[in-house]
Amino acid sequence: MKRFLMPLLLGLSLCAGQPADGLADQAGYEQWLKTRDRNTVDNAAVNGHSYAMIELGRCYIQAQAGCTLNHASGVALWEKAVAQGEGWLADELLLTIAEGSQVEQPEPGWSFHWSTLCKVAGVVREKGMENQLGGRATSYVGLCFLGGKGGIKEDPGYGLKMLETAAMRHKLADAAAILADIFYNGYYGFASNQPKSSHYARLAASLGHKAAPH
Repeated sequence: MKRFLMPLLLGLSLCAGQPADGLADQAGYEQWLKTRDRNTVDNAAVNGHSYAMIELGRCYIQAQAGCTLNHASGVALWEKAVAQGEGWLADELLLTIAEGSQVEQPEPGWSFHWSTLCKVAGVVREKGMENQLGGRATSYVGLCFLGGKGGIKEDPGYGLKMLETAAMRHKLADAAAILADIFYNGYYGFASNQPKSSHYARLAASLGHKAAPH
């Protein structure tokens, strides 16, 4: 694994990034919560009602409202809701997968399942939900496509674009450090570009990264 991928993967949960944009649909969900009948939510979720799937998923993920903790089932419900067009949820879904359950351990040595994370990344790209992501989630999508992780089709150009968005738009230090490393060493088929590497290294340092190259 490249030098600066590991800090991003293990450290992004501590980096705030900027909030996601385009949350208009969330207002509809919050309005629905005020009027829905809680006794009908489970059946509605089974029948594919997006808002019901979101509420039941949260119930499982957070073990609230009488639900037994079931992180995988909660994530699966949220995946379906996002696939049905609830793009405002994509950011929270990606972060939830990355952070994992506080009780259930996904994979030894990793904080999340690549296969699940990158499947959602594929939906985000397919449905054009990128602008609804914050910095951390944008970086996760970029990493999925950069190296073809989790079975997703590799697309280094798109992955690089997402990392650049995380670094430049969302001011994510780890994303800038990864870009500095990519251009310094010419990883993933990109030509070595010392001016670009230095640019991203300076950006990473200005954002507080302690290990950016040169």
